[in-house]
Amino acid sequence: MNTVLLGDLHLTDADPRRGYKRPEVFADQRLLQCLEWIEGLDNSRLILTGDVFDIDLVVLEQPGADPGQAAVRKLSKVFADHQPLLAALARFAARGRLQWLMGNHDLELSLPQARRALDDELERHAPGAAAGLRLHRWALYEPGLLWAEHGHVYDAYACSHDPFDPRLDDGIYFPFGCLVNQQLSNALTSFNPNSDEQVHQGIAGYLRHWLRFDFWPPWRLPLAYLTNAATVYKRALDQRARLDALPGLDELTQRAVDELGLQREQARELLRELPRPVIHFSRFEPLRTLLLDKAVLIPALAVGAGAAVVASSSPVAPLFWPLCAVAFYMGYEWLLGPSKAVGKERVLPRIGLRAAEIVDAPLCVMGHSHDPGRVEGQGRTYLNPGSWGPLFSDVECTRRSSKADTLVRIEHGEGPPRAELLAWRNGRAVRL
Repeated sequence: MNTVLLGDLHLTDADPRRGYKRPEVFADQRLLQCLEWIEGLDNSRLILTGDVFDIDLVVLEQPGADPGQAAVRKLSKVFADHQPLLAALARFAARGRLQWLMGNHDLELSLPQARRALDDELERHAPGAAAGLRLHRWALYEPGLLWAEHGHVYDAYACSHDPFDPRLDDGIYFPFGCLVNQQLSNALTSFNPNSDEQVHQGIAGYLRHWLRFDFWPPWRLPLAYLTNAATVYKRALDQRARLDALPGLDELTQRAVDELGLQREQARELLRELPRPVIHFSRFEPLRTLLLDKAVLIPALAVGAGAAVVASSSPVAPLFWPLCAVAFYMGYEWLLGPSKAVGKERVLPRIGLRAAEIVDAPLCVMGHSHDPGRVEGQGRTYLNPGSWGPLFSDVECTRRSSKADTLVRIEHGEGPPRAELLAWRNGRAVRL
């Protein structure tokens, strides 16, 4: 039997104003070729490892007050721009050969209205697809073979309050990173949130980006950034206030036993690896992530040093007070230390191997980081299938990242399973 896992498709609506949303940069044609290849494999099935849709990046002119209806309207925009691909996925589902894991960017699929919209869309393309689709809210566990999940539940910036159910009241508890995409990424049209080169470029990189793409009028981008960053922080605090309490370990353990088929001790060990959402263990760390602390501190130090220079009659004042301001800022950064936002690229392989050990599976597959890879350890194998999303090494989205368009293939049946990491290049799958 052949099991193929791919994920992080990040299907969103087309928008020619944004480089990463131009229809010509979508991976749909390559995905269709890949799906055709999968269909031709002996006794094949497909597992989508999360973030199939990127609902966070869909903007509604008038979102309305009902979260379920807003999610349906966003999904409708995505569906309209990816019809051939959805038809191909529907054919897999209709034959009972499609399993679908939720990620952090399509959490709205937890809402009944959104799930019905997905079922209706697939059913329209292939009768029986809705009944044949298996949607997993956290993970897929096949004893003796595989533990598969998206991986966002181990990321404090991407996890919701509940790995099984991200709903809050009649809407969704959005992870901090999703709020950033909804507010900041959608407000900054030249910024590709799928590009690690842009997301993690630091203050100097952000300044270069501003000077190159959004300098005029010079106040527009800083003002848009600050107002939307403040909105992100406020929404995160509001969600925290609306949540009575995080689910307890005993409650989650029982659900893991019921939904995943784990033993109680397995479930408890695995659940102990889950972090709390970042806003629940620190109110300050999100401020640092948004650079709001620097947005206040740096101007304050500059104004303070300038005022001290003006008020002083000492000839060394123009040098002394600016140096004091710089020293104060460097001391502030030193006292705080590095950000607690640990890179998920380093965390996921360790967590994946640990998860495989806990559930006694030879293979663990997790996506989320967009970083395809394979790590061996403890007699088990962790694989990351990478991403088919808009990964580009330039802002104009003309140079596709060498990490894009990858997948995992597992051959299993008689004997131990054999897993390989593949890349889709020039119409065929090649080993990485």
